[in-house]
Amino acid sequence: MQKPEMNKKYNTIAAYVLVVAVILISFILVITYWGDVSSAIGKILVVLNPFFWGFAIAYILNPIYCRLGNGFQKLFSHIFKKKKFKKESTLGNAAKITALVTTYIIVIAALVLFFSIIIPQLWQSLEKLVNNLQGYLETVERTLTINLDDFHIFSSEANSIFLGMIEKGIMDSLEKLSEIITAYSPKLLSAVTGFATQLMNIGLGLIISIYMLADKKRFSKQAKKLVYAIFKKERAERIVSGVQRANTTFGGFISGKIIDSCIIGVICFIGMTILRIPYAPLVSVVILVANIIPFFGPILGAIPTTFIILLEDPLSALWFVIFVIVLQQADGNFIGPKIIGQKIGLSSFWIIFALLIMGSYMGVFGMLIAVPVFAIIYDGVRNLCNASLKKKGYNEDMTPIAAEEGSAEDASSGEKAENGTTDKENE
Repeated sequence: MQKPEMNKKYNTIAAYVLVVAVILISFILVITYWGDVSSAIGKILVVLNPFFWGFAIAYILNPIYCRLGNGFQKLFSHIFKKKKFKKESTLGNAAKITALVTTYIIVIAALVLFFSIIIPQLWQSLEKLVNNLQGYLETVERTLTINLDDFHIFSSEANSIFLGMIEKGIMDSLEKLSEIITAYSPKLLSAVTGFATQLMNIGLGLIISIYMLADKKRFSKQAKKLVYAIFKKERAERIVSGVQRANTTFGGFISGKIIDSCIIGVICFIGMTILRIPYAPLVSVVILVANIIPFFGPILGAIPTTFIILLEDPLSALWFVIFVIVLQQADGNFIGPKIIGQKIGLSSFWIIFALLIMGSYMGVFGMLIAVPVFAIIYDGVRNLCNASLKKKGYNEDMTPIAAEEGSAEDASSGEKAENGTTDKENE
């Protein structure tokens, strides 16, 4: 019995129809059972949370690991150059293991040193702030009384009523705050439990990051092989090239911004100590963390810290404002560009746009990653636009390619003509 012949054209059409039908049915089912789907997705994300932390830690530590790996590779090659190894990979494996161990030793030692120095001073600053809170309120009340009596704007009875209203407002606010704390104590307990869970996830992520760093080349090869297996060669090459550019942009910005913020925090602590401005450890940590957020970070960090210093010493608050302005100008014009470089390539308008959009949807975390993520999207759209223009016969600046080629040919023919006349003159 003869087998029926298969028509490739109709088979392709049937395959496309089947894929579209599956996508439509899946979309309808997702919308219909969205509650169950979102709950299942949430559970999956909770399970994968340590892996997200592991990837983030490995990504941040990767530059340190790479530099140490290259350094140990050169060191071991120089030390053991007289000895012969059966496999050249022996030195590479030894350098990789040594770099991996050294990276985590350096990071853990830096964290222990940081918290052992900063946490006690932070606690002292917070304790001092809480203990002096009543004195600050009395100082504000006394200052208002003196000023109102000196300027004689209101009568003494009106002044006392005004001050009583302020004091009553403060006491009512404190009572409402205590009521809010009492009402939200179960949620506070839940938040503490969630914080403990996140700490456990970070600990698991730290362990997972070790395996990610150790096998990063294998993971990248597997991902590249998968891309080339799914897509055509040209599209796969574009995807790999785009991922590499995104990695360069995102990684360079994040690592550079962390280093830049640490330098600003140290300079802030040294400057405040020299100027004898109070709460130097607390304020420096706030400035360090806030500086990681581009553009709005220095403002978000300076406003509450200035208010805290103002309660202690108004003159010191004035010196602090001047010092922060000078420090941020130095960071924006000298320190930041030297460390981060000009890899982002975004104007101030697009930076503000990215911060507002990402911050409104993802909060502080969105503001942290807004600039590099938008820079990656901006770069991808620009490359697609340039590729489309090139297919239509235009360059990036919308000039026709044929016109440029013609002008180049005219210039070359003119040069040839000039050379010809020169040759004749020489003859």
